[in-house]
Amino acid sequence: MKYARTWAGLLLVLTLTGCATSMKAAMDKKTEKIDVGEDSVFLLTAEISNDYKPSYQPDALFLNVETPDAKSSEQRFFYSVDEDGTFKKETGNKYVFRGRIKPGKYVIRGIEGNKVSFMVMGTFSMPLHCEFEAKKGQVADLGKVIAKIRERQGYEFRAGPVTPLLDQAVTGFSGGTFDIQVVASNETDTRWMKSLFPALRTVDIVPNTLPPFDRKKAQKWWEDH
Repeated sequence: MKYARTWAGLLLVLTLTGCATSMKAAMDKKTEKIDVGEDSVFLLTAEISNDYKPSYQPDALFLNVETPDAKSSEQRFFYSVDEDGTFKKETGNKYVFRGRIKPGKYVIRGIEGNKVSFMVMGTFSMPLHCEFEAKKGQVADLGKVIAKIRERQGYEFRAGPVTPLLDQAVTGFSGGTFDIQVVASNETDTRWMKSLFPALRTVDIVPNTLPPFDRKKAQKWWEDH
């Protein structure tokens, strides 16, 4: 079934096949200055919650970015979640991705993760399929993604795979779907990010908000894969 994998399984696949390049954050809370140079840096905030099964709030693991015609690991990038960019609450979790990337056109396929609790581990895959262009020497703010899991209706794409049956059902990932909204960052968001990461205080952050989430595109991708 679609995305039927656990984080441990995914790491094994990446190790054996090299199907994607693992990327670290472009900066952390200790970074005083960032030299973008010939590259580009993007910022993306994601708020993810589970309204269907509130006791199992999703934990993001990585952001999946690739070129539009990706065919190799050099064209696929997994930006890992880190402690400095993670903010957890009982009602949902918030993440700030800070990625260094070469100039060019890309697609953010989505965010993948899991929920590990006592004797339960569910996995989820949150689709985005949003295109953006990274420009040389630029620190760009791609905006904010607000995603909520609700109960799935009919043949809507699932928030996660069906198997393992118990884990996926208990967490609500197999019986749920994502409602997703992409919005531009406001001044409060920008001030907050600059307060977290000193390196952002000395650079110009260029707004480059992702296009609106296209549910029909996400549905077709899910059906085709």
